[in-house]
Amino acid sequence: YKFKNAGFLSVLNDFKLFQKSLKKIRNGKPFKVLLTVSPVPLIATASGAHVLASTIYSKSILRSVAGQLATNKSDVDYFPAYEIVTNPRMHSSAFSDNLRSVREEVVVMVMKHFFAEHPPCKKSKKNLKARKSKRVNEHIQCEEALLEAFAK
Repeated sequence: YKFKNAGFLSVLNDFKLFQKSLKKIRNGKPFKVLLTVSPVPLIATASGAHVLASTIYSKSILRSVAGQLATNKSDVDYFPAYEIVTNPRMHSSAFSDNLRSVREEVVVMVMKHFFAEHPPCKKSKKNLKARKSKRVNEHIQCEEALLEAFAK
């Protein structure tokens, strides 16, 4: 094995290969992909660079690729877990004393936002219209909650 720090194009191309493989596994059936970037910093690096610089570089690459895909592909969405946790308005209080683990109450907050934006799917067609109306309302509430979270 040899260490390689993947760049933007490499990660983007790997994702496209992943999508092709998944499409093949699913026999061509359409699917949606939800991306996020973990806010947990690296604990070490093999690049020779400082772990802080390596963390920011790695997260930036992942976030850039996720943003590019979510912007250009209708079947890809992005959930801002990274942004919620690392938001400057959190005053670095999102992390435990070890400065790596995300505090439990912050994880709960992130998951609350996640499920507000992406509620569990229900198979019943009977309630489709009601669910769509509810989802629009939930989406508005989620957007307001995210704005509120970023404002704190």
